[in-house]
Amino acid sequence: MKINETDQIQKPLVPVTPTKPQPSDDHAFGNILKEQLEPSAKTEVAGNHRKAFINPLSGAQMNISSRLNTRDALERTESLIGLLEQYRLKLADPATSLKQIDPIVQEIGQASEILTPVLDAIPDTDELKRIVNETLVTASMEVTKFYRGDYN
Repeated sequence: MKINETDQIQKPLVPVTPTKPQPSDDHAFGNILKEQLEPSAKTEVAGNHRKAFINPLSGAQMNISSRLNTRDALERTESLIGLLEQYRLKLADPATSLKQIDPIVQEIGQASEILTPVLDAIPDTDELKRIVNETLVTASMEVTKFYRGDYN
């Protein structure tokens, strides 16, 4: 099969007519810009009411540090350490298959995700921060090693 005319493929179906740029009023844009940048544009005083721009996301942020206490951090860390201990015992048992260990590894990953924001809320001067950090690093390494296949 021989194709002779390929220039018809590239032609548009609707004829293209050049559009003329519309004349713009540069002063109108400048006036609008000045109105928006004036300090009085940010706040309006209408009678006794004052209107101001409000950031809608400022109230939507979660503040963990206000809700966190040391007991919660300790309980979560102890829970993760307990999961790591179960994991260690299962790995040491030759009768346990890797398929049986996988649910514990998934729990370790979930517990680590829950504990990670707690680490940021703990003050740097608190010794608990070092313990939580070391626990999270150990858990992360073990999950990575398991799924990478180091224990096959």
